[in-house]
Amino acid sequence: PASIEGIVNSQVNAKISGYITDVLVDEGQKVKKGQTLFRLETQTLSQDAAAARANVNAAQVEVDKLKPLVEKNIISNVQLETAKAKLQQAKSSYNSIAANIDYGNIKSPVDGYVGSINLRKGALVSPSSQVPMTTVSDISKVYAYFSMNEKEYLDFIQNAEGKTIEEKINKLPKV
Repeated sequence: PASIEGIVNSQVNAKISGYITDVLVDEGQKVKKGQTLFRLETQTLSQDAAAARANVNAAQVEVDKLKPLVEKNIISNVQLETAKAKLQQAKSSYNSIAANIDYGNIKSPVDGYVGSINLRKGALVSPSSQVPMTTVSDISKVYAYFSMNEKEYLDFIQNAEGKTIEEKINKLPKV
């Protein structure tokens, strides 16, 4: 058996779990690196982001409320530092959710052509899926991979024109 592959064959997989809402490309379509290929449902994540944003705002209000009290030595600096730590934690949580929302836009990792699309709109995908959503291949150059047994190799060496293996291979018909 033989296979022909591009110089880069990059599998496209989901980084988050979700249902495919949009398939934005067709098989065989040329795509650019960073182009969105699929969209996943992120409504739940958007709701989580709104809640996380509210937590950031509440933590910021708490920090702003405690600063003048510390400056006037009404409360200790420990309470302000605790509030600042909670603010940082809330910001980190929000940033994590925002990143996951962005992962709902599944993008091409390389310039190339879209291979077979294994999943359709409505399909559930996850990072642990065994089958890639698709493959994007750079076919500016292609390589043919094949195997031959010892007998086939010996026949080739004896019957092909040329003195060295390189000459024999170079005299093969162009593909």
